Amino acid sequence: MKSISFKNFRKFVDFPRIDFAPITFFVGANNSGKSTVVKGILAMTDFVIGRQSYDDLFEDDEIEYYEDDLSEKSDRHNKFVEKNKKILKSIKCNFNTNYLAHIGTVNRALCNKADNDIITFSCSYNDKTLVTYEIKCENTKEECVYGILNSINLLFIIEDKKIDIQFNVQDDSILLNFISDNNDILIKGFSISDNFEPRLLLSNYGVLRALISSLDASFDFSLNKEKYASDSYYRQFKGIDFSDEQKSLLEIYLKELSKIRPLFTYTRFSFRRLYTYFTRNINDIEYIYAHSVTQSVLYNFKDTSDYLSRTIHEFANKNITRNSKIHEFIVRWMKIFNIGIDYKLDSFGGESHIVKITNTDKRSVNLADKGMGSIQLMTLLFRIATKMKDLRSVGNRYTTIIIEEPEQNLHPMLQSKLADLFYELYDKYRFNFIIETHSEYLIRKSQVLVNQLRTKRNKRSNNPVNNPFKVYYFPSEGVPYDMDYAPDGSFNEDFGTGFFDEASNLAFQVL
Repeated sequence: MKSISFKNFRKFVDFPRIDFAPITFFVGANNSGKSTVVKGILAMTDFVIGRQSYDDLFEDDEIEYYEDDLSEKSDRHNKFVEKNKKILKSIKCNFNTNYLAHIGTVNRALCNKADNDIITFSCSYNDKTLVTYEIKCENTKEECVYGILNSINLLFIIEDKKIDIQFNVQDDSILLNFISDNNDILIKGFSISDNFEPRLLLSNYGVLRALISSLDASFDFSLNKEKYASDSYYRQFKGIDFSDEQKSLLEIYLKELSKIRPLFTYTRFSFRRLYTYFTRNINDIEYIYAHSVTQSVLYNFKDTSDYLSRTIHEFANKNITRNSKIHEFIVRWMKIFNIGIDYKLDSFGGESHIVKITNTDKRSVNLADKGMGSIQLMTLLFRIATKMKDLRSVGNRYTTIIIEEPEQNLHPMLQSKLADLFYELYDKYRFNFIIETHSEYLIRKSQVLVNQLRTKRNKRSNNPVNNPFKVYYFPSEGVPYDMDYAPDGSFNEDFGTGFFDEASNLAFQVL
């Protein structure tokens, strides 16, 4: 995920768009809204990838039937359209499915200052798209845990043109806009029609046919309409009578689509395919929430309430060998954090595990006998190593890890070294991070790294290395703002009171 904004969600009536860097820090006072942003990311992730799969809404035999049968007046056709309208209007955003988000009911998700019952999330998944979801809270009673999908808006950029497709589920309408760089609408097509067939938008039969054949549309032009598309472009729409205005729009649309080949072909271009392309990386999110650690010797996988036991069990099941790079990564960082020089997992029937740590004197001790900080760090290393193995198995090198207060139980020096860990994971393994933190030392070390990067050059391109860090400060009241690193590592903006200035204020009181 590259950015997020939302309206009427929890603390914020209107939360402005914030852009994520490879390593993004959230800092600020308690109850300032940091967790709200994380919950928004988790809620949308859960909604998009796990709870309502558009691919599963329609049966294959019905799709095949409709692609073979173009009759638009048969009873079977009409029943089919009505059925799928009902399906689309039943898509739910469940705020209670992801227990990690701790959102619960619609009543808790909807901002208590909202002047309507629509929660809106806008997310970008790459540099050229923005997807907006409107979720209507039809029942805001405490026991209601879900909202109904009201509309989806896809804004994507093809060279210098922006194409905006607004899909209103509840009103059966589509608004198609071509927008210039200065946001002037160059081409506009609007439709509200009894013949609207939302199912076509979600099939591989094509968004073009849905927009042109089944919609009662009128088009307004302010572009020079040059002749571009030959009759061959219309062969896929055999049986449709195009007006001159519709043909003109189709010509320009197809011309713009030609610029993004081979991603899409004209005959297979569809809303579902577009949606899948723009959201395909959103499922690469790992959430490491603030958790307590226990000094138990035996970690049982049945103890699902214990984050450490669950982490160790999942890590053990990855069967990471001692000569692997992942093992070397863990051991090296164990030494950096002064935890030990090696580790070993002993498994009992695959249901419980003991973790042994080898100290610098070569003696082995239970992880439970180490300090709370060491246990906390080993949990983090095991969790990241598990994700490394997962990504290698699917051939995907990109993921986002959300971490809540990684500095728990850590000495200030070790808190600062977390910045080194996160930078290495980004630089060598392409992990991205969103980190909630109250650690001044972690932020200050990131400033040091930014300063060092200004003289570092990329080995391949010999270009300066870009700063991968970004810090958003969340004030007690209002919306967060980017602290904006200068090249020397200093910030161009000021933190609010109680963070960077707290140590110096106390020092002045002592003096």
